[in-house]
Amino acid sequence: MPDYNLTGLSTRSFEQLIQAIAIKAVSSGVIVYGDGPDGGREATFEGETNYPQGSNPWNGYIVIQAKFKQRPQDDAGKDAEWALEQLKSELEAFADSKKTRRKPEYYIFATNVVLTPVQEKGSKDKAYNLIRQFNKIVPIKGYDIWDYDKIRTFLDNFEDIRKAYAAWITPGDVLSEIIASIKLSKPDFEQIISNFLQKELLADQYANLEQAGHSNEKERIPLAYVFTDLPFSDKRVTELLEEEAFLNKDELNPGIVARFIEVSQQKFDLESLNTLNSQQGIAESLLFKPQPGRFVVIGGPGQGKTTVSQFLCQLFRAAILKKIIKPLEIGVRQALTQFEKQCSKEGIKLPIGGRFPIRVVLSEFATALAGKKSGHINSLLAYIAEEIYKRTNREVLIDDLRQWLQQYPWLIILDGLDEVPASSNRDEVLSAVQDFWIDAADSNADIMVVATTRPQGYNQDFSPELYCHIWLTPLSPGRALYYAHRLTEVRYADEPDRQRKIVTRLERAAENEATTRLMRSPLQVTIMTVLVDRVGQPPQERWNLFKDYYKVIYEREVERNIAASQILRDYKVDVDIIHKRVGILLQIESEKSGRTDARLSSERFAEIVEDRLIEEEHDEKERNALKKQIIEAAANRLVFLVGLELDEVGFEIRSLQEFMASEALMDGNEQVVSSRLEEIASIPNWRNVFLFAVGKCFTERQYLRDKIYFICAALNETDEICSFSLAGSQLALDIIEDGSSRRQPKYLRMFTRLALKLLDIPFESSQIQLADAYVNELEPVYKDELEKRVITQDISRNLRAWMCLIQLADTGIDWAKNLCYRYWPQEESQKLDILQDYFKLVSLPFSLEESWAFLKFKELLPEISPSSLRRFNLVSAVFEQKLLLKNVNNQRSLKTSKVSEISWLNGILEIEERRLSERFESIHIQLYGVHNDFLYLLYCPTLMLANFPYTLIKTLPSNLHTHWKCYIEIINFSENPSKRLLAQALKSIANNYSPEFFQWLKFQTPWQINACITASNNSSELLEIAARVENGELGDIDEWLQAEERWTNEGITELDFIYVDSLTLPFNQEIGKLGFPFFASTFRYITSNSNDNLDFLCELVKIQYKLVTANTYNFVSRIIIALLRECNSKEIEITNLLPFEKIKKIVNSVLSNR
Repeated sequence: MPDYNLTGLSTRSFEQLIQAIAIKAVSSGVIVYGDGPDGGREATFEGETNYPQGSNPWNGYIVIQAKFKQRPQDDAGKDAEWALEQLKSELEAFADSKKTRRKPEYYIFATNVVLTPVQEKGSKDKAYNLIRQFNKIVPIKGYDIWDYDKIRTFLDNFEDIRKAYAAWITPGDVLSEIIASIKLSKPDFEQIISNFLQKELLADQYANLEQAGHSNEKERIPLAYVFTDLPFSDKRVTELLEEEAFLNKDELNPGIVARFIEVSQQKFDLESLNTLNSQQGIAESLLFKPQPGRFVVIGGPGQGKTTVSQFLCQLFRAAILKKIIKPLEIGVRQALTQFEKQCSKEGIKLPIGGRFPIRVVLSEFATALAGKKSGHINSLLAYIAEEIYKRTNREVLIDDLRQWLQQYPWLIILDGLDEVPASSNRDEVLSAVQDFWIDAADSNADIMVVATTRPQGYNQDFSPELYCHIWLTPLSPGRALYYAHRLTEVRYADEPDRQRKIVTRLERAAENEATTRLMRSPLQVTIMTVLVDRVGQPPQERWNLFKDYYKVIYEREVERNIAASQILRDYKVDVDIIHKRVGILLQIESEKSGRTDARLSSERFAEIVEDRLIEEEHDEKERNALKKQIIEAAANRLVFLVGLELDEVGFEIRSLQEFMASEALMDGNEQVVSSRLEEIASIPNWRNVFLFAVGKCFTERQYLRDKIYFICAALNETDEICSFSLAGSQLALDIIEDGSSRRQPKYLRMFTRLALKLLDIPFESSQIQLADAYVNELEPVYKDELEKRVITQDISRNLRAWMCLIQLADTGIDWAKNLCYRYWPQEESQKLDILQDYFKLVSLPFSLEESWAFLKFKELLPEISPSSLRRFNLVSAVFEQKLLLKNVNNQRSLKTSKVSEISWLNGILEIEERRLSERFESIHIQLYGVHNDFLYLLYCPTLMLANFPYTLIKTLPSNLHTHWKCYIEIINFSENPSKRLLAQALKSIANNYSPEFFQWLKFQTPWQINACITASNNSSELLEIAARVENGELGDIDEWLQAEERWTNEGITELDFIYVDSLTLPFNQEIGKLGFPFFASTFRYITSNSNDNLDFLCELVKIQYKLVTANTYNFVSRIIIALLRECNSKEIEITNLLPFEKIKKIVNSVLSNR
């Protein structure tokens, strides 16, 4: 029996493995649960099974629960104790009468821990004894323990599962083992992939933040030595989410790389996702948008997007290479050891389960697609094959890559969409990415994709419907100083006094608000460490930061006495101008299709150098000698210019290129410069260049400040699009955020007033940006502009002003709170509109109780109908934020079980958080002579609301909306079911009739309530039914509980369909013996590989021919359509079963009742 490394899984992927095994071993009808509170269930099944094999197979309600220990200890006894504690905790939860968990009839406890089989003393026997101890409270008929050894047996028997999880569970050399199992065209494929990973590891091992002046390999800084994980949010944030005041790495919140490592250990192949979605049901599958495994990271210039992607790939390369058995080249081995050692020192864990990492620089991919470098690149897969060839000098066939894609999980980084402007071939790139997803789906590939982009010019090109968007947030002073400390520690390892001097100066700078704002991105912190080392106090404006940086690096290069030093000393003006011209040319070229890779050929660079020297009228001999020296210097490094690849020159960092491009733009007289700035003001790809130029205007060319304002104001009126979007006001906001006007109050107020016009347009993100841009000096401007908007009671006009104002109030600004209180609308509908939009827009604070908006939400909640809850994104926002940060060590996350001291509020949030599947009981449809393990009816049981958290609703304050009072009556009925209380609840609902409330009550109430309101078209009809309930025509508690027992034990038969079809009521007093409230149920279809569903469909069609009432006919029609869709996928001739006219009637039946 082979060994398996189950620790290569994560908690989530172990649950997925157990779910896959359960579907194979127990029943294909096993219901799988996704992320979120599972109510003690990873999977459930109800009905007859073939498990365990042999005599007495289980027949009833089965719960499968998985518990995963991420890093088992060397002491198997301690691991077993942990597993037993987990089992005890779950059994106690089932036994707790305050919880609504349905008690299982059969129970499977799965764990990756080894449980010893020693009789009586072994941990496996202890587990069985523990279950038996709870048997009186939780009367389980049958149970089983799936520990490591049993799971290993399953994996031996289920080859398809074993192969699907091979990358996570194969011990030792995973790469070799999996490639050996694939039939490939090229026998050296493993060598190619291994060779590629090794060379990529070496190529990406150094930090790319600032290497100026480091001309030899020994002085370069390994990325792992300085990498600091970056903070992130699910919303755009321009101010700090949370202050981290510590230098100690253990005090910093885990960042985006930690999150991606955790997520990467899940399975994202289409088959796994479809299994979950199909078994969750259509309604719940919609909750899985965006698609798992697809991410877009959005961050500003220099914020670390590329560094994150580089480091993420390094982690996965190292994870694969460290397991390779064949000897690695000594340089690779040293780099790998160094990388792993440093990661361990910093608490960064290598992925346990490996993904094959590929980083695609989108600007280079765009160039390849445009055909400038290669005529045969027409897809992402072809490009990857070409990149492997370029790195290894060995050809890999695309068909072999497809095989590799099918058998091994991948991580694909799509880096720098912003470097492929819309004016180039961005659409072609995006189409190629979409085509790749289709190819991946055909191969059932397990792919995790992380794309990166700047926000400027990004128009949700990767749809939020498909990709989870994550924003990098500003570095806190604590994180910035921690990174600076690490950088100086490595760069000046033998100079402790110099280290202390730099860190002390940075700590002093961090106390100044202006310089703190410059320490919010890794690039700018890197620059500041260089500056404070030489000049002491750093500048307070971004343009000055980059100007001084260029000056310092230039001077350092002169002092180093290298070959280029003489050129730098004697020809500074020429070197400066060459930098500017290269910067502006690359910026212009990047706009063109096929020229997005931002680099110059040596020939083109030589032309720029020669043109400059000709302008200065150097004689030919001197000119040629100087040109040669400058070109040779740039091939290594000439201040910011470096040789990127063979015969190519450019800037390592895009922000440096943009700074030089702005310097080129600013060379000229006032009229020329103004014209240039007007030309680029509206172009997203030039935004950073424009902001650098503005910084220079505010620092050295102050006579141009009014011109900058005029450009922004005029841009609002340029054309219909700019007028609608107020592009000039957005530009003014960007200028404010950049900080160039921070210490110039007149212009700060001017640009702020112009930016605040954004409050009048419907776009969402700008209002929060405006709030984040607030400083105390701007109180009169903000107060005036906000008050004159919110004073009107027209929500259609002032909604965005409210977004900004509430955000200011939530950050503790007193005058903003006062305005909120003074002008808070009286009408509930207006309050709803404001709070609904606000909770959709903001990243919620870590302490909800401190939020003004949350306070108003609590006040409003009892006064509005519960049906209005669906309008709020509060609940989803809270729990999205929790899921985003979930399970990361040391995370100061939100409290998951309690977000308020108010019990009824916790109850409402808990109820809204629950998935539909958490409220249902499932039962079979048993048709004569047909096996059915793929279709279930779902209903909410009588006692559904009798326990926590529903009972908390009864503690709501007395000033309640009538719909809450109705819901409390329904809870009273669920706690003490009787015909009297049912009639009372129905009368209450009828007397407070609302279509929206009726809709909300469906699947929020026991089946009796649901059936009655669904059968009623208006309040009069519901009152009539309530009267008949009082007369006993719909039965009482005994009949209802007898019915639920019958449905569970016997399922639903043809007689139930026919009987209900003859009723004028949704059900009657015979419900204990016959019938089912189809109107109060839905169904769940589980994908089946058998032909039973066709036989089932035939029987169901026969039943439908006998039906006469519209409701029953419609319900059966919906089931038939679901089955027809499955039959159609198997290419069965449907018309042989159902004539076209019959199909048409079925479809029309469903459509007319939607």
